[in-house]
Amino acid sequence: MRKRLGLVFLFVLVFFMSNVAEKGVVSGETAKGMKKFVTEQATFVLYVPEGWKASEGVSGTFRTLFVTDPSDLYIAALFFGVSPVGNDLVALSSLFVNSIRNHYPDLKLPMARISPDRTRIVFDGLYTDVQQRRKEFRCWISMTDGNFLYSSIEAPEGKLSQSKALMLTILSNVRIMKGSFGTSPAPAVRMVEVRLHDGSASFQMP
Repeated sequence: MRKRLGLVFLFVLVFFMSNVAEKGVVSGETAKGMKKFVTEQATFVLYVPEGWKASEGVSGTFRTLFVTDPSDLYIAALFFGVSPVGNDLVALSSLFVNSIRNHYPDLKLPMARISPDRTRIVFDGLYTDVQQRRKEFRCWISMTDGNFLYSSIEAPEGKLSQSKALMLTILSNVRIMKGSFGTSPAPAVRMVEVRLHDGSASFQMP
């Protein structure tokens, strides 16, 4: 199961990056000025600009990775694992969106698209954080055989476009260490909190 989930994740990650390719994104190689970073549990190896940091976590049936700049204004995130709502991409996406909206009622989604085969969703969001700062983000969620990959990039409103290539380069160069994949979900999973590194949002997830 570990090997299968690992292969599925790698396939989805490659597929994800091929569908969000942006001018300036450097995939498969270290961009100039990037430094190697190994997360605390050695689950992820990635390359980040000087001063940026990354933190990993485990939430029920999936793992999380948050990468932030020194000011905690720019965030790249990646979750992967077994979907807590089965092989239903719309339900999974709604779970994430509703969790964000519970914390930030002014959340707006100006754009959302789903692929014809209903395996990939992309949406944009705008909200005001706890420090009254306007933030914007783009999120991609992909699903294959009940396993999912959630990736997002976030920045102050009006600055996402100029920082997109950098954050997608970071995500495209994430490497998963051997043995870091979980197994199938248990019948009942305790709900736990997943919090953004800067404290600006948290999610109740299995």
